[in-house]
Amino acid sequence: MDIHRSEAINGGSTPKRGISSLYVEKCICAFLVVSCHTPMGALKWLISPIAMAAVPIFFLISGYFLYSPSEEKSYERVKKSIKKIVPIFLIVQLFYWAWLMPNYGNLLNSWSAVADLFLTGALFSGHLWYLAAMLQGMVVLGLFFYGRKGKYLWCLLPLHVLALVGGRYSFLITTTEQPEYLYYIYNSICYALPFMSAGYLIAKYTQKVVMFRHWGLLLTIFCTLGIGERLILNWLGFGYANGPFLASGIIALCAIGWGITHRTIGEGTILEHIGERYSGNIYYFHIALATIIEKTFIVTDISSLYSLLGSGIVFVASLIVAYGIVWIQDKLRIHVLK
Repeated sequence: MDIHRSEAINGGSTPKRGISSLYVEKCICAFLVVSCHTPMGALKWLISPIAMAAVPIFFLISGYFLYSPSEEKSYERVKKSIKKIVPIFLIVQLFYWAWLMPNYGNLLNSWSAVADLFLTGALFSGHLWYLAAMLQGMVVLGLFFYGRKGKYLWCLLPLHVLALVGGRYSFLITTTEQPEYLYYIYNSICYALPFMSAGYLIAKYTQKVVMFRHWGLLLTIFCTLGIGERLILNWLGFGYANGPFLASGIIALCAIGWGITHRTIGEGTILEHIGERYSGNIYYFHIALATIIEKTFIVTDISSLYSLLGSGIVFVASLIVAYGIVWIQDKLRIHVLK
C-alpha cells in the first residue's frame, strides 16, 4: 500500500520529501477499509459512502506520486513500483492460500483458479483485488508513459462510471434486483485506471489545484451528500446493491485536493507515522485478524461487543501486527511488505 513512501510533489513539478497530510489520509483510509469488512454498529451503514472513498484515495495517491514533467521518468517510477508490488502480491496471496487450506483445501487447483488469481486477485480473499488492480493499472499507465501518451490519461477518467452502473446504480440498466452487483466491479478498469490517472493529472496541475482554497468545505459537503445518497437509495428501495456511491469518488478527489493544499497538517503525529509505515500491512492482513477476533468474541459469548466495536478492535490488532512486520523487516534490513 505504501509503494511511494518518500516522494511527493512540490509546486507541481519536482518530487520532494513526503506530504504529511497524505500520510494522515492513508491512516484514516486504512481504518475505513477495515470498517468496510468489520462491524461497527449502525454507524457502518451510515458512513459507507465515505468508507467507499478509501480505496480510490489510495489509487489517487499512487497515481499522484507517479507524476514527473518527464514521461520517461514517470515510466521509470512505474517500473520501480511494479517491482515492489509483484512480491507483495505473491507473498500476501501465498499467506491467504495457506490460511484457507486447513478448512477449504487447496483452492489453487485448476488453471481457471490461476487465471482468477491474477485477473481478479480475489481468489483467496475479496479484499486482495486491490493488489491485482494496482499491478494491472501500473502496467497500463506504464504503456502510456512508454509511448509518451500521458496527455491522454484523461480518457481513462470516465471508466469509474462502470463501477457505478454495475453496482450501486445497476437499477438504471436492469429491472432485476441484484443482491450485490450486476457484474464484477472491483478491478483495474473500474478503479485503478481512472483514479491513478486522476492522481497523475492532479500532480501535473498541482499549482492550479492549490489555488482553490475550499477543498475542506467541498469535502464536508460531499461527505454529507454521500450520507444523504445512502438514505435516499435505501428509501427508494435500491439499497440492495454493493459498490461505490456517486459521492464516493468525489469525496476521494476532494480529500486529495485538501491534502495537497494543507501539506504539513499532521506532520510528526502518530497518524502520519501509521499512514506512512503501517497502512499497507493493515490492509493486507486485517481480514485474517478479523476472522480470529470474531471467533474469539463468539466463543467468549461477547459477540454483541464485537458487533459494535469490531472495526476499532480489528484496526488496533492489525496495527500491532503491522508494527511487528515492519519491525522484523527493519531488523533484517529487508523491506518487502510495505
